Amino acid sequence: MSDIETIFETARQLDPELRGAYLDRACGSNQELRAEVDRLLAADDHLGAFLESDVFDPDATLPDLPPSAAQTSSQPAEAAGDQMGNYKLLQQIGEGGFGTVWMAEQREPVRRRVALKIIKLGMDTKQVIARFEAERQALAMMDHPNIAKVFDAGMTETGRPYFVMEYIKGIPILQYCDHEKVDTRGRLDLFTKVCHAIQHAHQKGIIHRDIKPGNVLVTMHDGVPVPKVIDFGIAKATNAELTDKTLFTQHRQMIGTPVYMSPEQAEMSGLDIDTRSDIYSLGVLLYELLTGTTPFDHRELLDRGFGEMMRIIREETPHKPSTRLSSLGETASRTAEQRHTDIRRLGLILRGDLDWIVMKCLEKDRTRRYDTANGLAADIQRHLSNEPVSAGPPSASYRLRKFVRRNRAGVLAALAVGSTLLLGLAGTTGGMYWAVQEKDRADLAAEQALEAQAVAQTRSEELQQVVEFQSAQLSGIDVAQMGINMRQDLLENARLVGERLQENTPQIEERIAAVDQSLLGVDFTGWAQSTLETNVFLPAIDAIQEQFGQQPEVRADLFTSLSETLHDIGLLDLAEKAILESIETRTKQLGESDPQTIDANMRYGMILTDLGQLDRAEQLFQNTLANAIDSQGEDSRSAIDVRYHYATLQFAQTRYQEAADMYASTLEWYRTHLGPLDGNTLGAMSSLAASYNYTDRQVEAEQLYSKAIDGMTELYGRFDQRTIRALNNLAGLYRSMDDLPRAAEIFTEALELSRTTLGEDHNVTLMLKDNLGGVRYNQLDFDGAWQLTNEALEGRKRVLGPLHDATLRSYYNLALVNKDMKRFDASISLLQQALPGFERVYGEFHGYTITVRKELSNLLFQEKRFNEVETLFLNEYALFDHVPDAPLDRKRSLTNNMAVLYRHWDQAQPDRGHAEKAAEWKARFEAMDPEPQADP
Repeated sequence: MSDIETIFETARQLDPELRGAYLDRACGSNQELRAEVDRLLAADDHLGAFLESDVFDPDATLPDLPPSAAQTSSQPAEAAGDQMGNYKLLQQIGEGGFGTVWMAEQREPVRRRVALKIIKLGMDTKQVIARFEAERQALAMMDHPNIAKVFDAGMTETGRPYFVMEYIKGIPILQYCDHEKVDTRGRLDLFTKVCHAIQHAHQKGIIHRDIKPGNVLVTMHDGVPVPKVIDFGIAKATNAELTDKTLFTQHRQMIGTPVYMSPEQAEMSGLDIDTRSDIYSLGVLLYELLTGTTPFDHRELLDRGFGEMMRIIREETPHKPSTRLSSLGETASRTAEQRHTDIRRLGLILRGDLDWIVMKCLEKDRTRRYDTANGLAADIQRHLSNEPVSAGPPSASYRLRKFVRRNRAGVLAALAVGSTLLLGLAGTTGGMYWAVQEKDRADLAAEQALEAQAVAQTRSEELQQVVEFQSAQLSGIDVAQMGINMRQDLLENARLVGERLQENTPQIEERIAAVDQSLLGVDFTGWAQSTLETNVFLPAIDAIQEQFGQQPEVRADLFTSLSETLHDIGLLDLAEKAILESIETRTKQLGESDPQTIDANMRYGMILTDLGQLDRAEQLFQNTLANAIDSQGEDSRSAIDVRYHYATLQFAQTRYQEAADMYASTLEWYRTHLGPLDGNTLGAMSSLAASYNYTDRQVEAEQLYSKAIDGMTELYGRFDQRTIRALNNLAGLYRSMDDLPRAAEIFTEALELSRTTLGEDHNVTLMLKDNLGGVRYNQLDFDGAWQLTNEALEGRKRVLGPLHDATLRSYYNLALVNKDMKRFDASISLLQQALPGFERVYGEFHGYTITVRKELSNLLFQEKRFNEVETLFLNEYALFDHVPDAPLDRKRSLTNNMAVLYRHWDQAQPDRGHAEKAAEWKARFEAMDPEPQADP
């Protein structure tokens, strides 16, 4: 395709108002080129661009052609009813820049509908004729059910060539999938057929060079969608000339459609184009099928100008499909809907295998792409079968996840939820556990043994093994989402049981409701943690110790990686065990001043901080920081990282000014050395903002939070969980500043993003509901506060269980809302439900627990339910005999409260002995040490 053809084809697809600017850039000062393109566009406008590509639709209503349509030639154009050899033209059904496609009727030797493609009048240049002949010969060489067949060829009376091919009544693959709302699996099934078609072409020595949605049509055969690859007009032979009329590609001549073009096509430097160029274009097509958009936006490419457009294709790496989806904004909802799912689930579907497969296709270095189209199709089939894909890291943990998904039914069956529950009979949840079969354990052990052999060869291979293990060792795991999925699987299982028993809809709904009710007390997040701990992480620790005993540095790296994952998902005791193994090994092998040893000690300090062992963490951070400065230097990366996490400890100790000073120094270093958009820089910015909020520097905190959010939006996307959490922090700042309208606005935005991306029951969504409910409460919008806080409580009960600390806080928050709405009985009930949980989780005399007791006793006292207040006080008083470190000030306050209770009780119900008890408790109070003061 020549430059003039390329510019013409691109310009004709643009809206008229965009053409001028594009042509100015594309043609530059070449007035002759501009005039020729303008002439072609004028002719094309007269002929009428009915369709963007050769789409065969016999039902389309076509307008009459104006008299000027043939002004590019003195000879008349074809018309319906014309005869060309054995073919009668019936209707023009498609049109490109240089050719038209007619539906025609063949009468001899067989009677059938065909498609007849012919060069337009005035467009029959040598290059176009060569391209036309190449397409005909390419199609004639191939015989595949997913490639349009060519039947015949000929010449019109005016000397213009035509060829006759299979008539396809279809629409472009992307348009078909979106219109029919084909889910991701269905799209992948269609795409693998396209891969097989391209593989067939490659085996025949043909490279397509212009794979795009418009050149893959979907037609229906017996109700089954069948993709057909068309338009081999710029195909290239790999081992033979397609035609002796083919012209040599001129220097810097562009072949293909830019947005689907491979980097080597964009190079235009004479680099030979081979079959791997089609693999890249297939990757772009797959990207668009999955996300609804191309790796590089079409209009943005055009806006950059020709040279910059080519540079971007050659040099810039696009975002992964899952990352691109998170940045689509409102478009993402429509994209997910067209794939018969929601944004959160679509993001989960794309992350992992499909991200890896697509990005392997889009490698700039073609040697890193799939070698063949069949290899690409095979990897997709492995993904659909829940087998490990070649594009992904081959770690044991990754293959284990694949085994669980591949044997989903068996694994679900191993969840002993009680047979009566799974059969839908009345009953409660019992004996839940996640069973991993002995075969699975043997498979995993074998895989780990293979990995151990692989890493035993050389040090470089050892390090590569570490990288692969770290990248796939359940990185980024979301235990809250795992818990949600477990719960949904159980409910779905109940529905399937009902369907197998041929129950009607009300019966199935009743069955699901019964299972749902029985699951209310289950902490699914805790269950997910326990599942991972028992069946993945504990065996992983044993495996590392056994398999890597002779490779201490690799062993230490693996323990560090494992500890980080355990820390992230909240298994702190196990994380401590793993990091101590790493510290011991690194100290022996590398010495205590090595950066890796310093890093391991820093991570141990982070774990101790989250365990609440602040004094131990303080001592460790001080020693580690001094070691880092002495051995690596004040301005070293090791010292900066330790200083950052030491600041986090100071923040936890409420030493906000010290934390702010330390955060500020680390932020400056990260910004200078890593850049303003590095994740470390943005994290330090957000942490410093939090410190400023607690040191009366709210204006600076607001500026920092805003910059961090802008950076995270650019780096991760607006829908990323990190961005959503940053928005939550900014809204919290506005709430602390009493800017309630602004706080409500930001919380609302974050909540909608979280709902869309993570779902209604994700812990981030529930946190945002609770926080926004708090703002509504502050605004005295009690109805709004009740709605949000109640949703947060119900969601946390479902996902986290009634004893999770977040659930307990929701109980308390909703009780306060009910109290201010004068719903005292409801408030009392919530506090009564929550109190045992606070005692169990926090302890009998934790500040939270005492606050709940006070609130409950005040409400009961207000409602004159004196006997319940008495029981509450006496139960608490009895605890002092069993809790040695119980606070004495609370005992003194409680003693006084007992006297007050009986005095008021006597006033309400005299002569029942309450006066005597009031005097007794007053005497006890007066006999106690007067310090500290009692509660007012």
